[in-house]
Amino acid sequence: MKTIEFTRVNNAVNGKPRYVTHFFSLLKDEEQTLSNYGLACKRANKLGGKKYRGSDYGGGIVFQSYNISRTEQRINEMLYPTTVIVKEEKGVQLIKGASVYGGCYSVSYGGITKDGMNMDCALDIFTQLIKRV
Repeated sequence: MKTIEFTRVNNAVNGKPRYVTHFFSLLKDEEQTLSNYGLACKRANKLGGKKYRGSDYGGGIVFQSYNISRTEQRINEMLYPTTVIVKEEKGVQLIKGASVYGGCYSVSYGGITKDGMNMDCALDIFTQLIKRV
């Protein structure tokens, strides 16, 4: 996990606090080039951030947040995800992964993975896959 530096800027029109960070904060070390600005913007959009259009901070990404440490944690989870195999049987794996949305389950069989589903759905597919094997 890396520490991300945020700069406080004026509140949004609705009064929510806003913080700006450099777009490199949303890229892994090997991705940090100017040509990856679009990639950083796409990642920021998934977390509720967007391009900062103010002239005082070039190359910035802005987030509205009452809990900036949680925003930092979500960025790190997105860049450096962790996965845990919950159950494995006959080559079928039920995987729980750290996600920007609090964790999701995946089912993997023979390299084919279904991502981002809730626990019940993942268990249903897991059960169906076991019956087929």
